[in-house]
Amino acid sequence: MKTIEDIDGFILKLELPYSELDHGMWLIQDQQETISIVVSLSGPVLVMRIKIFELKDSQDQTRLFRLLLELNASELLYGAYGLENNEVVLVESLSLEYLDFSLFQEAVEALIMTVATQYGMISRALGSKASQAEAR
Repeated sequence: MKTIEDIDGFILKLELPYSELDHGMWLIQDQQETISIVVSLSGPVLVMRIKIFELKDSQDQTRLFRLLLELNASELLYGAYGLENNEVVLVESLSLEYLDFSLFQEAVEALIMTVATQYGMISRALGSKASQAEAR
């Protein structure tokens, strides 16, 4: 099973901007520093989370939810869209038992690519100009 030191080494090897937020929690950004991924250890699992945007109570969300479910079913290699405290998030969980650098790198790159390619479509489905993706 991988340790905090192993994950720290994986993050360094990515050569992406990052910071350590807490013991066992990091913030990784894409090269342009527009997409932020919070990476954290949670028991035997490594969790990656990207906040896409916060929902407003007044927004009609039916089209958005339908699109997110369709994307979950057909377009996502890594992760899944979900709702957390009125925020649309993209989340991925990886088992520490089988984690190696290649799998870690592939998951990070897939999440970044997902946000980069689907953000506009998601924003349009909501009918708003939501702010850039940011992690919490």
